[in-house]
Amino acid sequence: ESRLVFVEGDIQLPVQIVLDTPVTAGSIGKTTSGYIFAQDVVAHGDAHPAVADSVVDRDTDRLQVLPSSRIRQVLQQRNPEQIATQLNSLVDQLKAHVVTAAQEGESFDFVERTVLTSVFEIGLQALDLLLALQGDGDLGETLQTHDGKTARRSGAKSTTKLRSIFGEHVFDQFTYMAGKNKSISLRPISARLSLPASRWSFLLREFSQMLGVDQAYDQAMKNLGQFLGSNFSVDTAERINGQMGSSAGEFLADLPLPDEGSEGKFLVATADCKGVPLVKSDREKVAAFETAKKNPGNRRMATVTSVYSVDPHVRTAEEITAALFRDEPDEDSPRKQRPQPQNKNTTAHFPESADDGTGGELAISGIHVGMTWITEQVEARRRYTPGRATTWSARIRTGCHLTRRLPYEQSPPAK
Repeated sequence: ESRLVFVEGDIQLPVQIVLDTPVTAGSIGKTTSGYIFAQDVVAHGDAHPAVADSVVDRDTDRLQVLPSSRIRQVLQQRNPEQIATQLNSLVDQLKAHVVTAAQEGESFDFVERTVLTSVFEIGLQALDLLLALQGDGDLGETLQTHDGKTARRSGAKSTTKLRSIFGEHVFDQFTYMAGKNKSISLRPISARLSLPASRWSFLLREFSQMLGVDQAYDQAMKNLGQFLGSNFSVDTAERINGQMGSSAGEFLADLPLPDEGSEGKFLVATADCKGVPLVKSDREKVAAFETAKKNPGNRRMATVTSVYSVDPHVRTAEEITAALFRDEPDEDSPRKQRPQPQNKNTTAHFPESADDGTGGELAISGIHVGMTWITEQVEARRRYTPGRATTWSARIRTGCHLTRRLPYEQSPPAK
C-alpha cells in the first residue's frame, strides 16, 4: 500500500514540457520559465508519511522576480545525514543545470532567475543542516542558572520556529525551567546560536527595516516578499521596529568617538523640526505639559539634530554663480567632487519629563533635549580632535523657533 503524497511541484515539469508549452498572445512560443530540478520521490515506509524531501517551485510568469513560497518537508524530522545528502544533490543539480543551459543557448536572464531559485533552496537546506547538527538541547536532568538557581529539564521537547531570508525552519529542543509552571530559563539551542526572541532572524529583521525606512510598511513588505519569494506580515515588521527602537536611546548615549584623523576641518551642527507620523494607538496621547490641538491629526513634532565634520568646498566665483543659476557644466570639463560629511550622527527628540528634585516633574521640550545632545557631541569631538575640527558652525532652522529657545551659554564659542 503506497503512502506517497504527490504535490504539484513533483509532477508538473515533465507534463508541462510535453503538453503545456508556455506561449504568448497569438500562440507565439516563448522560452519556459524558471522550473528546475524535478526531485526524486522516495517512499519512506511505514514510519512516516512519504513526502518529497525538497521541491524547487516557481511560477511560469517570466516577469516574476523570485520564486513563490517553496514547498517544504513538514511531515517528518530529517537527520543531518539526510539533509547533507539533499544539500549535495542540490549543488550537483545546480552545476548540471548551468552546463545544460550553456549547451542549449538559454538566455542569461533565464539562467539568472533559475540559479537564484536554486541558491535560495540551497541556503534553506544549509541552515536546516546547521540546526539539525545542534542535537536536541539535552544538557542533563538539571543545571545551574547564572543566578544560582537550579533549572530542570522539560519532560518533552518543545518546537521552535525560525524564519530566515531563505524560508521557515522548525526544530525541537528541550527547555529548562526553575520549577513547575515557571517561565523558561534556558533554551539551549537558541542560546547557543544566539537566536532572536521572536521568529524572524536578525538578517531578515535588518532587511525589513532597510526597506521600511523610505516606504510604508505595507509596500515594504510586498517588496520584501517579491525579493525573497514569500509573504511577510506588516504587523510583525512594525512590532520589530518598535523592539529595535527601544534600544536607540542607550545606543545613542554610547556612540564611539570618531577615529583619529577621520574628522574634517569644520564641525557642523544642524537642527530642524519635523512632523513624525504616529500609529493609531499613540496619536491620541498628549503629554501633561503639551497643549492638545483641536485637530491633532496623526503627527507629532520632533526635533531632528545632526553633528558631523566636513572639509571646505573651495570654489571660484564663476563656479558659485553657475551653481546659483543651475547652469549645466561643460561635459568635457572635470567635475569637482564635493567633500563628503564625516562621522555624521543624527537623532530625533520628543518632549521629555524629568524629576524636578521636589517630587514633581519638569517639562523639557524636544528642542532643549536636542540642543543638549548637540552640545555634548560638539564638546566631546572638539576635545578629542584638537587642531583638526577647529571651526564650529551651527545651522538652525528658525521655522520651529529653535534660535530663540537656545540659551546663549549653551552655544560653544566659535573660533
